[in-house]
Amino acid sequence: MSNKIYVSYLKGEFDRNKIVIPDNINSFRSKPECAFWGSPENGTYTWKDFCRDEGFIHYNYCFKFKLKEDSFIYQVQDIDDLKDIPLTDGKYFGKIIDFNKLRDQGFDGLELFDSCIGHMFLPKSKYNDISDIETCFNMWDCESIAIWNPDIIIPIEED
Repeated sequence: MSNKIYVSYLKGEFDRNKIVIPDNINSFRSKPECAFWGSPENGTYTWKDFCRDEGFIHYNYCFKFKLKEDSFIYQVQDIDDLKDIPLTDGKYFGKIIDFNKLRDQGFDGLELFDSCIGHMFLPKSKYNDISDIETCFNMWDCESIAIWNPDIIIPIEED
């Protein structure tokens, strides 16, 4: 991984013990429920931007971090990155990303880049049947990284 800096806004201090392995059973949408979430510090449209635009509350504690060099993140930069993403049946609707399978394949998390925010980037002409994939990211509203392996997170100490 690069030296990219990520930011997360928290209610309190960072606690890696609250991060758990994703469980498809508890994911009613395509977001791993107990993952650790962040956005690139210098991203195009980040969590901070989304909260500002939607009138959501920001948490007061800003936590900056990097990822260990050997971290293994499933990166979604364009539609071609989705053709092999594992899917499973969702608990409440359609298909969802199979986070268990991603974990079993050795991935530590999943990152969605600005070019892929929401489902607007999916050209229906490129793949005949992308409706399953399309619903997987329609609740990812900003550049995001979801991490389920707390061991790859390196806190950045502020002076």
